[in-house]
Amino acid sequence: MGGVAIGEFVEAEQKAASDPSLAHSAGRLATAFAADPGGANWVYAAIVVLRPGIGTEAFFRDWRDTFDAGACERAGGVAGHASATLGGRTVEIGTCASSVRTYHTLLVDRGILVSISSFGDAHWGQQLIEGLRP
Repeated sequence: MGGVAIGEFVEAEQKAASDPSLAHSAGRLATAFAADPGGANWVYAAIVVLRPGIGTEAFFRDWRDTFDAGACERAGGVAGHASATLGGRTVEIGTCASSVRTYHTLLVDRGILVSISSFGDAHWGQQLIEGLRP
């Protein structure tokens, strides 16, 4: 992301591993975080390989609401939601009151859920979503 290294976010993975509802839904989970030196831009991504039969619209909606509430908790709360086509796929976008944005897409054919929160004028979250391989 703009020459900034992206690193695994082990603390988030450890927290997720202790969540029994996530263990029921997710077969695997990986997270990553990157920030520029001044903190003007940052991005957090969670990639979840869902267990078979889990990727329903109801699950996806609940996941988005929960992720957005957590991402926006320290950013003034959830201010809005939108849907857009980015990188050729449908993406659900959440906006926090302080300009943090979330991006969610469900790769149904592969059973993978991608959720991202980001902040900054570089729009790293949008870049990641648009750069996902089909």
